[in-house]
Amino acid sequence: MPLRRRRRDGSPRAIFRRAPAPTTIVLAVAVASLLVGCGGDSAGGPSASPTAAPPTAQSHSPDPGLSPEPVPSGTDGVPIVYLLGGSSARECVVGNAAWAEEMKELGAGKVEAMDLGDTNRTFSQDLAYVRGMDESRPTVVLIGVNLGRFTFAPSPTLADKPLSRDERAGLAGTIDLKHRYSVGRILSDNEKRAMLDKWLTERYTLFRRNHDGNRAMLADLVEACKKRGFHPVILDLPLNLELAGDRLDEPRDTYREDCRRVAEKAGVPVLDFVDDVGLKNGDFYDIAHLVEPGRDKWQTRLSKEVVALLHDDGFASD
Repeated sequence: MPLRRRRRDGSPRAIFRRAPAPTTIVLAVAVASLLVGCGGDSAGGPSASPTAAPPTAQSHSPDPGLSPEPVPSGTDGVPIVYLLGGSSARECVVGNAAWAEEMKELGAGKVEAMDLGDTNRTFSQDLAYVRGMDESRPTVVLIGVNLGRFTFAPSPTLADKPLSRDERAGLAGTIDLKHRYSVGRILSDNEKRAMLDKWLTERYTLFRRNHDGNRAMLADLVEACKKRGFHPVILDLPLNLELAGDRLDEPRDTYREDCRRVAEKAGVPVLDFVDDVGLKNGDFYDIAHLVEPGRDKWQTRLSKEVVALLHDDGFASD
């Protein structure tokens, strides 16, 4: 049965394809950053700028394979929303508590939200997160996608790497996300255009080479979510369309078609409101990473979409 299309505040709703009703919703935002030099996970390249602050610290040291840290008491039955992806995913919400509170105010009732986006995350690394999630509660996993996610060389073995201490803490919600970018220092338009030029001349080749393999990995991630009783939802991540114009239309159309095919085969929803959320060039640090003005806009729209999903699947407590 198709999802109902709701306009809670008059804004256009994204189109969803309804998945068979599992017991958990997983919103995995498989989101690697868009461009080379955009925060390190844009397209498998270096950090956005040599003067940028160092990436969010996250341990990748060997781990004994311990189970995820226990969920705090009193959360039995409370829906949880995870956002998976790269640094573009990390920068697209204000904060975990603020995100959860906004969804509550929009009618979701009590809900937890955890943004697990981090620099250069791949679909395979997200699969390791999914394997560590708690099956006992309603769970939403947003899988963030963008150009960078389909530019990395596929790395299936990373799914078997034990989660680090910080990753387990993030999964348990015991640490909050830390933004790397701020409106206090954003790139000039010329610098942004230079990054765009570099992606088209140097990284587009990698995108062409790797997008089929990454589409297969995305499909594996979606199926892993479904097998654990979650609801995977593919989410298209922010993009600075005002500055990029139509220069990224061809690769963008390619990966969005990849996502549509994966979603259609698996019977899962796709959230794609990048074109109509109203983001401006000044909302971005570069091409793919939001700063404070845009972060608020994006989080609010995302919250509305997720709340609608929670209601449609009977998870909202009202």
